[in-house]
Amino acid sequence: GIGNQMVFIGYNDQETEGLGAWANGEPVGFNQSYENSMENDFAVMNFWAGTWQMVNKWVAKPFIMEMDCAISPPDSENSPEPKNGLEISDIYPNPATTTLHFTYSNAYGQEANFQVFDRFGLLYLAEKRILPKGTSIVQLDISDLPKGAYTIKEGKMSASVSFYKF
Repeated sequence: GIGNQMVFIGYNDQETEGLGAWANGEPVGFNQSYENSMENDFAVMNFWAGTWQMVNKWVAKPFIMEMDCAISPPDSENSPEPKNGLEISDIYPNPATTTLHFTYSNAYGQEANFQVFDRFGLLYLAEKRILPKGTSIVQLDISDLPKGAYTIKEGKMSASVSFYKF
């Protein structure tokens, strides 16, 4: 893992102040940067919250992170058997604003009880879904959640995934 390091995400406004660009040349679909100034031209993802912070060229950036956020259906026939029969993975977008997607795998075909907790352990959202055996893409409406860090858990499993809400 990358541990407690701020990771350069490839977003910058080095060429034109206030006009962001991706390092790989792809168009900018949204901008979640803050602390931008003439000196701060490079976005890093803060490890503690997943927010984008603009920093100057002298801040060490030992990693570049690129993530494919395209929505594509999983190949459930060739998917490995989930650990303990249940698994949550591939959460996107992260950070999110209104809708969150994640992959839920189960070996049984059953009712799933998804719970969203804030960083203090307070329950903010609970939803039951009947999901088939195999892998499913689950979509949750998080538009009513306040901004902050959250964890999704499934009632029958101890594993969880975290996300940040803008």
